[in-house]
This record gives sequence, C-alpha cells and structure tokens, in this order.
Amino acid sequence: MDANAFWANIKTLLKQKKMTQKDLAAACHMPVKTLQSWIYHGIYPSFVDGCHIAWALGITVEEMLNIKKPKRETPRQLEKIRSTLRQIEKRLGEIKMIDK
Repeated sequence: MDANAFWANIKTLLKQKKMTQKDLAAACHMPVKTLQSWIYHGIYPSFVDGCHIAWALGITVEEMLNIKKPKRETPRQLEKIRSTLRQIEKRLGEIKMIDK
C-alpha cells in the first residue's frame, strides 16, 4: 500500500468514526499541522505514531493498513486436522515398533 492509499484509508475511517483530522491529531497528541503535512505530502507516520493513530481510531494496526487477517479454520476443518495428526502419530508409533 502506498502512502496516498494509506491516507485515503485513514480519511475513510475518520468519516466512519465521525472524526476530523483535528480530532485525530488531538487524540494522538500531535499538532494538526503535522498530520495534515503527512497527508498532503503522502508521508507514512513513524511506527509509534501509526500505533497512536490506530489506537485513536479504535482499530488494530492491521486494520489501519487494510491487511486482511488470515482466515480461521472452521470446527469441521479443525477436526479434520486433528484426525490427520492422530493418524500420523499412529503411523509414527508403528514405524518406531518396526525399528526396534
């Protein structure tokens, strides 16, 4: 994600949260001019400032960066994985007995 897309995402989040850039800057304890300069020039914030922005917006850094979270397995998929692991464990036990 380039910096302009990043800030477009932040602007969308601000609208959703009914916040202004001034509100965000105040919540992050930074001058509004600093925030506006980053937005205007397409500059990423530092990691710490990015964390403050995410916190102020009530989201995770991953959400702020629009990173998709890995899909969680369903209970059915988990049971299939467990079953496969039990089968592997059983086969390994059989192999160990052959080696003795």
